[in-house]
Amino acid sequence: MVFNFFPKGVPIPPSGPSKRHNSVVDSTPHN
Repeated sequence: MVFNFFPKGVPIPPSGPSKRHNSVVDSTPHN
């Protein structure tokens, strides 16, 4: 999963493919 690739402390860069992941992270309550 992408969550395993990106540490929770590091913000995901607003890249092309990352934007899709951002949507998934947004719908997931990982605050």
